[in-house]
Amino acid sequence: MSDPGFLVELLHSGKAPPNGRNRGHYGNPAMDQLLEQTRTVRDGEALRKVARAVHRLAAEDLPYLGLWHNNNLAVVSRDLEGFRLHPSGGFEHLSQVRWRAP
Repeated sequence: MSDPGFLVELLHSGKAPPNGRNRGHYGNPAMDQLLEQTRTVRDGEALRKVARAVHRLAAEDLPYLGLWHNNNLAVVSRDLEGFRLHPSGGFEHLSQVRWRAP
């Protein structure tokens, strides 16, 4: 399941630039409603159900068509601790990396 916060930024009609990453200006009231539910639903199974509906609607509407897939590769010094290559290719995890004590 994709991060619901990222999907809100990418697919919600209110998140067209400069308010978000909906660069294609995709708009679907049903999608907006589902994405808003991902922010309020706390029950794990209920959230999975909403997320599946988001993915299903995105597959039907096809607001974006992925034309590439990144192959992430990291060359990391052995002097670093805590580095994990995240599947998304993002760098948020770098705050966890530390130099190994000598």
